[in-house]
Amino acid sequence: MDKLLQSDATPAAAVCVAEARAWSDYVRRLRAEIAERKAAGLLPSDLGAPTPMFDTLLVVLAAVDALPWDQARSVLALPEPRRLHVWAWYQSAAQNWADELVADGVLSVRRSAEADRFWAQVERLAQVPGHQP
Repeated sequence: MDKLLQSDATPAAAVCVAEARAWSDYVRRLRAEIAERKAAGLLPSDLGAPTPMFDTLLVVLAAVDALPWDQARSVLALPEPRRLHVWAWYQSAAQNWADELVADGVLSVRRSAEADRFWAQVERLAQVPGHQP
């Protein structure tokens, strides 16, 4: 069962390290491809996440990077619950938009099943509408 753990007032959750790393890899590859498409004029050059969303993405990516390489499961530090909720909602919308661009042939980076499992866990933890906590 997914649940937020509180440790010294820092929200965290037990996650599958491989799934978290798969999602992190997906996001990094997607961001690189979006930058390439913007440079080629295929996407608007001013396209980008609002600063608070981008900052939270960087926090989560850094937390994934800090997971141990020698464990199958570990505790992932997360932003405080309200920030996590807002960011996860935004990130879900961004990933859905990216999926549409893949379907349209504008982008090619797809999430793996492992990345999808990690993201589904984040959505449940963040209580994103449409997903059971």
